[in-house]
Amino acid sequence: MKDKWEKFKHRTLTKVFLGYSVVAWVLIQVIEAVLPTFETPLWVAQTIAFLLILGFPIAILVGWASEKLPTLTDSVANASAVPEQGHTTPKRTLIWIGMVSCSIVGLFGFYMMPFIFDETAFSTREGIVVDIEVDSSPGYRGTRSSLLIGESGFRTGINTRTDLAISPDGNSLAYLMHEGNRSNVMVRDLQSFDDARNLGVISGPGGSGNIKFSPDGEWIVFQNLGELTRVRIEGGAFQSIAGTEIQRPWGSHAIIDQDIYFISGQGFQVYKVAFSGESEEAEMVSNPDQGFFGLPSTIPGTKNLLVTVCETLNGWSDCDIGVMDVLTGEVKTIIQTAFDASYASSGHIVFLRDATLWAVPFDLDILQTIGGQVPVIQGLEGNSFYTGNFAYSFSDNGRLVYLQGDDAFQGGARVDIAWVDKDGQRESLSLPEGTYGNINLSPDQTQLALTSYNGSSSDVWIWDIEQEIFSRLTFEDDAAYPIWTTDGAGVIYQRTQPPFGLWVTSSDGTGQPTILTDSQEILYPETVAPDGSIIFSVGDNTDRKLYSLNTSGERIQTLIDIGPNQVRSSRISPDGQWLLYTSNESGEFEAFIRPWPNYDEGKWQASRLGGGQPLWDQENNNLYFWAPSGIQYFVNYEIQTDTRSGRPSFRFQQPQELFSFPEPRSLQTFPGWDYFRAEDRFLMIAQGGVEQNQTEQVLAELTILSVVENWVTELQGIAPPDPR
Repeated sequence: MKDKWEKFKHRTLTKVFLGYSVVAWVLIQVIEAVLPTFETPLWVAQTIAFLLILGFPIAILVGWASEKLPTLTDSVANASAVPEQGHTTPKRTLIWIGMVSCSIVGLFGFYMMPFIFDETAFSTREGIVVDIEVDSSPGYRGTRSSLLIGESGFRTGINTRTDLAISPDGNSLAYLMHEGNRSNVMVRDLQSFDDARNLGVISGPGGSGNIKFSPDGEWIVFQNLGELTRVRIEGGAFQSIAGTEIQRPWGSHAIIDQDIYFISGQGFQVYKVAFSGESEEAEMVSNPDQGFFGLPSTIPGTKNLLVTVCETLNGWSDCDIGVMDVLTGEVKTIIQTAFDASYASSGHIVFLRDATLWAVPFDLDILQTIGGQVPVIQGLEGNSFYTGNFAYSFSDNGRLVYLQGDDAFQGGARVDIAWVDKDGQRESLSLPEGTYGNINLSPDQTQLALTSYNGSSSDVWIWDIEQEIFSRLTFEDDAAYPIWTTDGAGVIYQRTQPPFGLWVTSSDGTGQPTILTDSQEILYPETVAPDGSIIFSVGDNTDRKLYSLNTSGERIQTLIDIGPNQVRSSRISPDGQWLLYTSNESGEFEAFIRPWPNYDEGKWQASRLGGGQPLWDQENNNLYFWAPSGIQYFVNYEIQTDTRSGRPSFRFQQPQELFSFPEPRSLQTFPGWDYFRAEDRFLMIAQGGVEQNQTEQVLAELTILSVVENWVTELQGIAPPDPR
């Protein structure tokens, strides 16, 4: 055995095999480590590796062919002996063996290259972060990867991480990076994955965003505080598109030729203005008799729009997809029970139903679907109740980017109602699994009123804290935002469908609801004063005002005139002397205090780091509020007498951190917590079934996009047109 081993070690073939393997492995490791440093394209490394693999059988054949050839040493040492002859195998056979071996190894190397190298190392910078895979099933050719775009934040009041859009050529990504109540317009080169460039700042919690590229890819268009705005992709000054201020653009927009089409927030009709900004006023295109409209997009080569058509304003789940002739305003329905449609270059209409992206073949000549509807992407992140915009976008050449997640309130997202102490420890209530919002404790703090959402409908429910009984209070399917009357005998709420206004019903479920005041707009009840007057807000997220309603006599509505700023999240102090509210008059949403009812006799800013959803703890002279960073703060205060005016004056200590608790993410808009005095802790809305941990916090700070290449080919495979 020892002799055989010694003979094996000294064979030329063995030496060639071991030497070549070691050298090739070392070279592969070196090029994988070194070439990315010099930004070398992936094909260079693949070519080198392919040549190394191809050379392996050649080296083996050479070693084999030369192993038995006579050597000079052997001839001298054995002069009388007959030298060993080489291989007796014919040369033609050797050539054929070599060619076949090289072919097999070459094909093997070509198809195994993605597994030999870590492709993420050559994906030009840190853009690609996780799994790359190719689905080899018939008709599915999209290559999937993930792209880290960094800290995008959460969009206040909308509950999504970012608005995003990909350029028509697929080379640029535009998105919003949210910082509290401000958003930065960002653009990133998807070819080089260079650091994103900040094109400017827009303000406003919910009325800004809905970002898109112009068809030529030279402009980025978005909404900025009630105006359609554009900026060049290379940067420059923001330019307002004239004529849109009065109509308050809402949701998405589309460009045909030199005109931009948008939805008015007043009436939800389609309007157009010149994209150049030269229009003096917007022109209505749609026919109001055909319903409410939203989310327009273009159909290439036509004077038509894809629009979402709704009979009521009761959520997107009750809407259809239609084709609108912009010259006549006429609309024909092509897809039922769907919203947010776009045309893909694969020849499909892509649309949303719930939080799933669907596709159906579409004929541009007859403007009609010609095949079956197929779900293509599930679990998109968005909030259909407010804008209908889910976080996805695709280019003309078939690159798709999207965010995975749940619809915040209306797509089936589940939340927890939890006790949270001042150390951030959480204990969930034993409520049935559901989608909840707008929580408010009764005056005696024995019951909790909240909104329960079910698809596009909502109603007010009551949770008995001590007995743990959950009971339904309203049956309108459009009731929300409950607050208690001062005596706890009634619950005041809004209605989101006509007849709008504020309503009140007995908290024990007896009797019939009574309207307190009607309105042409949705009203948001906020707080009740000890004298029974109701403080409510009206307007959207770009322009919201506070009003007071006298509940006795003529029920007069009075504007609380505290400036041209946005005002919300108001609370009357338990003693009825002070009004605590949130305002953006300083540029950021902060908490302020004014005397009540004489609110013009003083004003004090209570927060310094953001002041969403402020709460009273008058027994301990504390105020609690939520900062955009997801950190809850409290500030202690003293009430002193002003020596000059003789009036009370507030003096605040430095805000102190309570705990970090990212949910709820939209406390600026939705009543998402309340203070429970008896146990010195809070009731809060939280993401259901998830405990706070480091991973969750990291994901809240970072945004990871899913990317699909060759999506056009994929759509053609999974949703073919019906044969004609």
